[in-house]
Amino acid sequence: MRMRWLLTVAFVVALAGCGSASGSTAMSAPETAASTMVPLDPIGTIVPPTSDLSVRSPEQVRWLAPPDEVAGMRLVEARRELVAGCGPDSDCALTVPSATLAFDTDDLATARSIHVRQTLPDPGSYSPPAPTGELRIVGQREVVADEQGAPDASFVTAVWSEPGGIEVEVQAVHLPWAEVEAFIASLQSTDAAVWPGIEVSGPHDRCVGERTQYGPAGVPDGWTRFVLDAAPVGACNVESFLFMSLVIPGTVDEPGTLVTFVTSPAGTSGDAAGEAVEINGVGASLEQSVQADGSGYTALRMQLGDASISAHGNVEPATLIELMETVRLLDEAEWSQLVSEIDAG
Repeated sequence: MRMRWLLTVAFVVALAGCGSASGSTAMSAPETAASTMVPLDPIGTIVPPTSDLSVRSPEQVRWLAPPDEVAGMRLVEARRELVAGCGPDSDCALTVPSATLAFDTDDLATARSIHVRQTLPDPGSYSPPAPTGELRIVGQREVVADEQGAPDASFVTAVWSEPGGIEVEVQAVHLPWAEVEAFIASLQSTDAAVWPGIEVSGPHDRCVGERTQYGPAGVPDGWTRFVLDAAPVGACNVESFLFMSLVIPGTVDEPGTLVTFVTSPAGTSGDAAGEAVEINGVGASLEQSVQADGSGYTALRMQLGDASISAHGNVEPATLIELMETVRLLDEAEWSQLVSEIDAG
């Protein structure tokens, strides 16, 4: 299957460049991003059998946790374990109690996450470099906070020490500081017997269905469609839902034209950047660049339902916008046709 996919990609690129000795069109692979942690064991305690039994168990520590469920998010991991008490370049025993909380979005159309890591190091254990950022007062806590990115696509890190010696680091993605601040202020010491004190559930499955089956409807005159990958209806937690190209073959005098569409889970294709435009009344981001051969290259990205749709190719912005305007929610028969075109290739 992978070999056939690679051969198909090579064929599409060769077809688009046919007839041009100097011009070439680059086609990027499906966009990915990092994504939300999906734990193998969503809640539990890990104590290696080789650990020193005199070491304090992470189950005996009153770790921090929010008293209630976090609005718009779900707790997907709560783990207590022993970690190394030396630097990252050293090899030593696992002696430092640690606890991890991971929150993921409760709405697949809104990408956001919070990761909380707590440790209780011994006085003589390794101390990481001092955090960088701005000192802020959050309730009774002195927090060193660092914000990066735009307000609607931010990455916030906050670090502080609790009076009992617990070192805390919070990392929040796509949450404004006001919400991160409220989350930090809510954290409280929790009885070890009931920690984390709120329900742990798995993250939402990101599946091909009625909120993600978005793609170009039909093939415009003069273009040829090549479906390189399409996950079947009901498939979940795949890297991309759809990966296809529209091609105008090249001639002796003119290079070919190649436009690639990728439909992926919302929040996994990177932060939108560029000029704000509208596609059928929906906000999108437009970027333009120049390739090595001097030809223009245009990219568009937008979100529909629980899917992120991107399109890019060696076309003018007006042409790419026109093609993107054909993207809509496809029914099961239309989507199954795309899947069948992979097998036909």
